[in-house]
Amino acid sequence: MNNQTENRMARLWKLLDSSPKPMRLDAAALALDVSEKTIRRDLIRLNELLQDADSSVKIHKGTFVLDVPSRDAVNALFESQTGIPDTQAQRVDWLAAWFLMNGTATVQSLADRLYISESTVKNDLNVLKNELKPFHLTLTRCSEGLRLGGPEEQIRNCLIYWTRSGKIRPDFGFDEASSQLLSDRIRDLLEAEGACLDEYGIQNLLLHLKIAANRIRSGRVLTGTDTVPQELWQLASAMTQTAGSIWSLEFPLGETENLAWHIAAQKQSGAL
Repeated sequence: MNNQTENRMARLWKLLDSSPKPMRLDAAALALDVSEKTIRRDLIRLNELLQDADSSVKIHKGTFVLDVPSRDAVNALFESQTGIPDTQAQRVDWLAAWFLMNGTATVQSLADRLYISESTVKNDLNVLKNELKPFHLTLTRCSEGLRLGGPEEQIRNCLIYWTRSGKIRPDFGFDEASSQLLSDRIRDLLEAEGACLDEYGIQNLLLHLKIAANRIRSGRVLTGTDTVPQELWQLASAMTQTAGSIWSLEFPLGETENLAWHIAAQKQSGAL
């Protein structure tokens, strides 16, 4: 990990690893510019991570020390971690991914997951709310805490935007082999229609299908409006049937219609 991407757990580990004697909680808090309460929470999480390397952190009377049989094992463990977002921008993207992927959460649970205070989470959520406004989406209260509220189509548009921009990398639950197979089949279907798309266009279609499939699995589907461009219905239908066959999933008519409109947009832009 480099200095820009390492998370606070890794920084805390490096701080401890470089200390020749037990470290005080207040000294660690000062070094990492956080509160002692945050350091205590971090140490709990650090202890959980260190268990996988047969190591631990021992806390006694305001000080803590590492019990680490193998520092190489701990370093390897941290190299495998995806990281906890450090900056507000990173946290806002993380929160966007959480809610866009049909998640619900309380402010406290988000604070625990991100190892920050509830007040910081609330500030981050306010930033996220502003970023959701152009998509006509908001965060609404529910029995599980907070959830994303707004039209299903807008949720998908927002998810597409955040994914294409590289701000988030959501896991839609499809392995690489099936994704590659569908990508190849999409090319075959386009060629059969005498159409051609570059790799970017193919990946856009694949992203739409992945998002649709993921939302269908969670019970979030689009309803049809019978306004689909008929000349593209057959192509869109072939694609959703192919995706459904590969992923063992049934695409409702509204989903095929939505894909047809997406293909129409690519055609209008000259990409198809």
